[in-house]
Amino acid sequence: MTKSRRSTLIRELLSAAREYSSAAVFLHATIASSIGLSGSDLKALDVLERSSTCTARDIASATGLTNSAVTALLDRLEKRRFIRRSREAPDLRVVKVRLTAHFGRTIPRRFSSLEDRVLASCRNYNDDELKISASFLRSVAGAVREELRTASFTGSAEVPRARSMT
Repeated sequence: MTKSRRSTLIRELLSAAREYSSAAVFLHATIASSIGLSGSDLKALDVLERSSTCTARDIASATGLTNSAVTALLDRLEKRRFIRRSREAPDLRVVKVRLTAHFGRTIPRRFSSLEDRVLASCRNYNDDELKISASFLRSVAGAVREELRTASFTGSAEVPRARSMT
Protein backbone atom coordinates (compact mmCIF):
# COMPACT_ATOMS: atom_id res chain seq x y z
CA MET A 1 0.00 0.00 0.00
CA THR A 2 1.33 3.38 -0.92
CA LYS A 3 1.84 6.08 1.66
CA SER A 4 -0.77 8.22 -0.11
CA ARG A 5 -3.34 5.39 -0.07
CA ARG A 6 -2.72 4.74 3.64
CA SER A 7 -3.06 8.45 4.40
CA THR A 8 -6.37 8.54 2.52
CA LEU A 9 -7.65 5.49 4.42
CA ILE A 10 -6.67 7.01 7.77
CA ARG A 11 -8.47 10.26 6.89
CA GLU A 12 -11.55 8.24 5.90
CA LEU A 13 -11.37 6.28 9.16
CA LEU A 14 -11.03 9.46 11.24
CA SER A 15 -13.95 11.00 9.36
CA ALA A 16 -16.09 7.90 9.98
CA ALA A 17 -15.11 7.95 13.67
CA ARG A 18 -16.20 11.58 13.95
CA GLU A 19 -19.45 10.79 12.15
CA TYR A 20 -20.14 7.90 14.54
CA SER A 21 -19.22 10.01 17.58
CA SER A 22 -21.58 12.81 16.55
CA ALA A 23 -24.44 10.40 15.84
CA ALA A 24 -23.90 8.69 19.21
CA VAL A 25 -23.77 11.99 21.11
CA PHE A 26 -27.03 13.15 19.50
CA LEU A 27 -28.74 9.80 20.12
CA HIS A 28 -27.68 9.76 23.77
CA ALA A 29 -28.78 13.37 24.25
CA THR A 30 -32.18 12.56 22.73
CA ILE A 31 -32.65 9.43 24.85
CA ALA A 32 -31.46 11.22 27.99
CA SER A 33 -33.82 14.12 27.37
CA SER A 34 -36.75 11.76 26.81
CA ILE A 35 -36.40 10.49 30.37
CA GLY A 36 -35.44 13.77 32.00
CA LEU A 37 -31.70 13.18 32.25
CA SER A 38 -28.66 14.96 30.85
CA GLY A 39 -26.22 13.29 28.50
CA SER A 40 -23.66 13.09 31.33
CA ASP A 41 -26.23 11.43 33.58
CA LEU A 42 -26.96 8.79 30.94
CA LYS A 43 -23.27 8.12 30.25
CA ALA A 44 -22.59 7.79 33.98
CA LEU A 45 -25.29 5.12 34.07
CA ASP A 46 -23.47 3.42 31.20
CA VAL A 47 -20.24 3.44 33.25
CA LEU A 48 -22.14 1.87 36.13
CA GLU A 49 -23.80 -0.72 33.91
CA ARG A 50 -20.46 -1.88 32.56
CA SER A 51 -18.89 -2.14 36.02
CA SER A 52 -21.94 -3.23 38.05
CA THR A 53 -20.69 -1.57 41.25
CA CYS A 54 -18.35 1.33 41.67
CA THR A 55 -17.62 4.36 43.79
CA ALA A 56 -18.07 8.05 43.11
CA ARG A 57 -14.29 8.24 42.64
CA ASP A 58 -14.51 5.54 39.94
CA ILE A 59 -17.18 7.56 38.14
CA ALA A 60 -15.11 10.74 38.40
CA SER A 61 -12.12 8.90 36.97
CA ALA A 62 -14.15 7.40 34.10
CA THR A 63 -15.94 10.62 33.19
CA GLY A 64 -13.40 13.33 33.94
CA LEU A 65 -15.97 15.11 36.11
CA THR A 66 -14.93 16.77 39.35
CA ASN A 67 -15.87 15.15 42.66
CA SER A 68 -18.49 17.80 43.33
CA ALA A 69 -19.99 17.34 39.84
CA VAL A 70 -20.16 13.58 40.42
CA THR A 71 -21.86 14.11 43.77
CA ALA A 72 -24.49 16.32 42.10
CA LEU A 73 -24.88 13.79 39.29
CA LEU A 74 -25.40 10.94 41.77
CA ASP A 75 -27.90 13.05 43.72
CA ARG A 76 -29.92 13.51 40.50
CA LEU A 77 -29.74 9.82 39.58
CA GLU A 78 -30.70 8.73 43.09
CA LYS A 79 -33.62 11.15 43.14
CA ARG A 80 -34.82 9.64 39.84
CA ARG A 81 -34.35 6.12 41.38
CA PHE A 82 -31.77 4.95 38.81
CA ILE A 83 -29.11 4.27 41.45
CA ARG A 84 -28.72 3.63 45.14
CA ARG A 85 -25.74 4.35 47.36
CA SER A 86 -24.61 2.19 50.24
CA ARG A 87 -21.73 1.89 52.68
CA GLU A 88 -20.25 -1.54 53.17
CA ALA A 89 -17.73 -3.20 55.44
CA PRO A 90 -14.81 -3.29 55.79
CA ASP A 91 -14.45 0.43 55.00
CA LEU A 92 -17.66 2.27 55.81
CA ARG A 93 -16.17 5.51 54.48
CA VAL A 94 -16.46 4.18 50.93
CA VAL A 95 -19.83 4.65 49.26
CA LYS A 96 -20.73 2.05 46.65
CA VAL A 97 -23.06 3.01 43.82
CA ARG A 98 -25.38 0.43 42.26
CA LEU A 99 -28.02 0.47 39.57
CA THR A 100 -31.61 -0.18 40.61
CA ALA A 101 -34.37 -2.31 39.12
CA HIS A 102 -35.93 0.95 37.90
CA PHE A 103 -32.82 1.44 35.73
CA GLY A 104 -33.27 -2.07 34.33
CA ARG A 105 -36.89 -1.39 33.45
CA THR A 106 -36.22 2.02 31.90
CA ILE A 107 -32.88 2.36 30.14
CA PRO A 108 -32.01 -0.87 28.28
CA ARG A 109 -35.26 -0.89 26.30
CA ARG A 110 -34.38 2.56 24.94
CA PHE A 111 -31.37 0.99 23.22
CA SER A 112 -32.86 -2.32 22.06
CA SER A 113 -33.63 -1.24 18.49
CA LEU A 114 -30.13 0.25 18.14
CA GLU A 115 -28.64 -3.00 19.42
CA ASP A 116 -30.65 -4.91 16.79
CA ARG A 117 -29.35 -2.58 14.06
CA VAL A 118 -25.74 -2.92 15.22
CA LEU A 119 -26.02 -6.71 15.39
CA ALA A 120 -27.43 -6.73 11.85
CA SER A 121 -24.48 -4.61 10.73
CA CYS A 122 -22.05 -7.04 12.38
CA ARG A 123 -23.30 -9.78 10.06
CA ASN A 124 -21.50 -7.96 7.22
CA TYR A 125 -18.08 -8.67 8.76
CA ASN A 126 -16.12 -11.85 9.37
CA ASP A 127 -14.69 -12.75 12.79
CA ASP A 128 -11.24 -11.28 12.05
CA GLU A 129 -12.75 -7.99 10.89
CA LEU A 130 -14.89 -7.82 14.04
CA LYS A 131 -11.79 -8.45 16.21
CA ILE A 132 -9.93 -5.66 14.41
CA SER A 133 -12.92 -3.32 14.77
CA ALA A 134 -13.21 -4.04 18.50
CA SER A 135 -9.46 -3.52 18.93
CA PHE A 136 -9.59 -0.21 17.07
CA LEU A 137 -12.57 1.07 19.06
CA ARG A 138 -10.91 0.13 22.37
CA SER A 139 -7.73 1.86 21.29
CA VAL A 140 -9.62 5.02 20.34
CA ALA A 141 -11.62 4.92 23.59
CA GLY A 142 -8.30 4.69 25.46
CA ALA A 143 -6.97 7.70 23.57
CA VAL A 144 -10.13 9.67 24.41
CA ARG A 145 -9.89 8.68 28.10
CA GLU A 146 -6.22 9.72 28.15
CA GLU A 147 -7.13 13.06 26.57
CA LEU A 148 -9.86 13.52 29.16
CA ARG A 149 -7.39 12.68 31.95
CA THR A 150 -4.52 14.88 30.80
CA ALA A 151 -5.98 17.78 28.82
CA SER A 152 -6.67 21.06 30.50
CA PHE A 153 -10.14 22.34 29.73
CA THR A 154 -10.18 25.01 32.41
CA GLY A 155 -10.30 28.70 31.78
CA SER A 156 -12.47 30.71 29.48
CA ALA A 157 -12.44 30.36 25.76
CA GLU A 158 -11.03 33.34 23.97
CA VAL A 159 -13.80 35.19 22.21
CA PRO A 160 -12.80 37.29 19.22
CA ARG A 161 -13.57 40.97 19.55
CA ALA A 162 -15.93 42.60 17.11
CA ARG A 163 -14.09 44.75 14.64
CA SER A 164 -14.77 48.44 14.60
CA MET A 165 -16.79 49.63 11.64
CA THR A 166 -14.92 52.99 11.54
